Amino acid sequence: MSLHMFKSTPKFLLAGFLKNIRITFAVALVALSACNSSAIKDAIDIIDGVPRKDIDVSKTGVNAFASDNRFGTPEQQMLEVRDTLKLSFVRILFAWTDAVQSTPTGNPNFGFYDEVLDAIPEGVDALIVITGLPSWMSSSAN
Repeated sequence: MSLHMFKSTPKFLLAGFLKNIRITFAVALVALSACNSSAIKDAIDIIDGVPRKDIDVSKTGVNAFASDNRFGTPEQQMLEVRDTLKLSFVRILFAWTDAVQSTPTGNPNFGFYDEVLDAIPEGVDALIVITGLPSWMSSSAN
């Protein structure tokens, strides 16, 4: 990029622009300096368009967030994990919230998660992790 395109640009804007470029470049250099030479070479290879190596998916998994319908139904998402991504492992977080159990004496309703569990296709193993707590659990009386 030549600087002739900045002839009509006020000098304080041009100085700020160039300062931002220098800061960005400095941050990139610091980030790369924290890497070993092999990592830097790999980064340069990716930038240069070297074909990517295949990933061994036999031991690779993915976190699934089946509660977000923007990505399809839980069944569609789980099939995509198996059929498109070719993965055999999925980790699913089940949030234990007030919507699941609103009071200490109320029965938990993990009904939505039943749909998620039913959607796990044959050939996919799932690790279910219960996360969070209902708000009533914050009281020492419970």
